[in-house]
Amino acid sequence: MDPIGGLFVAHAADRFDGLTLTLSTRPLACGEPAAQHGYCGDDERGLTLGFPAAEATVGVHLLGPLYMEFETPDSLSVGGGGSLGEATVELFEITEACVTGRIIGLSENGGPFDGGFRAPRCTP
Repeated sequence: MDPIGGLFVAHAADRFDGLTLTLSTRPLACGEPAAQHGYCGDDERGLTLGFPAAEATVGVHLLGPLYMEFETPDSLSVGGGGSLGEATVELFEITEACVTGRIIGLSENGGPFDGGFRAPRCTP
C-alpha cells in the first residue's frame, strides 16, 4: 500500500493510559488532535486514533471500537464507532522511537485517507 499522500504531521504519543496517533495534512503540535481545525482545502485532512494500553499492539485493529476523530472538508467525526464497515488500522511496528502502520478502508467510509504511515514518537 502506498504512503498517505500529503501528510504534514504524523506523530505517536503515550497519552491517556495508551497510545495516540495523529496524522494530518496541516501542521499540528505533538498531542494536538486532528479534528476541529476547519479543514477546508480540498487536500486538507486529519485523523487521531486512541489505543487503550491493552490494544496498543502490533496487528490489525477495527477502527469502529477505537477512539477516533477525523476531519475532511466534507465531514467531521469525533468519538469513534459509527458505520465504518471493515475499516482498519494495521500496526506493523511499535518502538520507543516510532510507530509504523497503514489505514485501510477508511476513505470509502467518509474518512480522510488510506495508506501507510511512519509516526515518530513525541512528548506533548
